[in-house]
Amino acid sequence: MSIFMSSYSMSVRKNLKNQILITMPPKPIPSKEGGYAMEISLNSKMHQWINEKVESGLYNNPSEIILEGLRLLKLQEEQRMAMTEELRREVMIGVNQLDTDRSITFDSASLQDIKEAGRSRFRP
Repeated sequence: MSIFMSSYSMSVRKNLKNQILITMPPKPIPSKEGGYAMEISLNSKMHQWINEKVESGLYNNPSEIILEGLRLLKLQEEQRMAMTEELRREVMIGVNQLDTDRSITFDSASLQDIKEAGRSRFRP
């Protein structure tokens, strides 16, 4: 199998070990994404899964599957980074509150108060 996607300048082919190889040109291409040489080997299970997806009609070719996977991985990474940054902001709020003596002691009585307040919301 050999597929060339001009918009991404990527070719996909099988090697002698029945692995899918993805190759991009060694020099950047004149597109907004750019491109560099890269070879990716997939095991036979992934190769079979990719072929099943193409045969099902969900994707036109293996390149679409790889690109979709990369897009999803990028999105997941961006979401993880955003969550980490939000957590850092929340931690800094707590640290600032501690530094300015705007905190309360948390003990079992405080926990009981919180539980009671929560339960009272659900009482008729």
